[in-house]
Amino acid sequence: MMSRMLPLVILAISVGILLAYVHPTYSVSVTSLQNEIKGYDSALDAANMFASREAELINQRSNIDPSGLDRLEAFLPDGVDNVQLFLDLDALAGRTGMTILDLDVSDLSAAGAPKEGESASLGQQAPVDHIDLTLSATGTYTAMRAFIAGSEQSLRLLDLVDLTVKDSEKGLYTYDMKFRLYWLR
Repeated sequence: MMSRMLPLVILAISVGILLAYVHPTYSVSVTSLQNEIKGYDSALDAANMFASREAELINQRSNIDPSGLDRLEAFLPDGVDNVQLFLDLDALAGRTGMTILDLDVSDLSAAGAPKEGESASLGQQAPVDHIDLTLSATGTYTAMRAFIAGSEQSLRLLDLVDLTVKDSEKGLYTYDMKFRLYWLR
């Protein structure tokens, strides 16, 4: 009788081990690993979509005329090059008959900081930022008009936001100008 009961006892023990150990281990750890694998697969799919979109954009960029890309980079650069801007403005002043007395750039750390009431999260920041450039110069009225026209025709995106004229008895006026300079973040 014992020989008939032994296989049933072993079968009951094996079913008990299956229900008590193997099934919870499979349903808990393997299921969580399968979910993690699904997450990695979706991230891999997103990376593949990004890579294909990047290749498409690179292909489109290669079809653009290089001189057009250079002009676009000059129009809206990805950084502020103060030295080159100062040199360009000085050359423009020299061509138009103006004399630059003073150049001042607003604080760069404050330019990128969010203003009061703005959110500081990256997703809500504008893709373009700006700084203000204050310029003091002397010259005739005609020279000032030529200087402003030259700054309007510049490849660099500049807005004249403030202009103050101080009178002089010699025919040379002092101009305080405030330009807004833009760049990509």
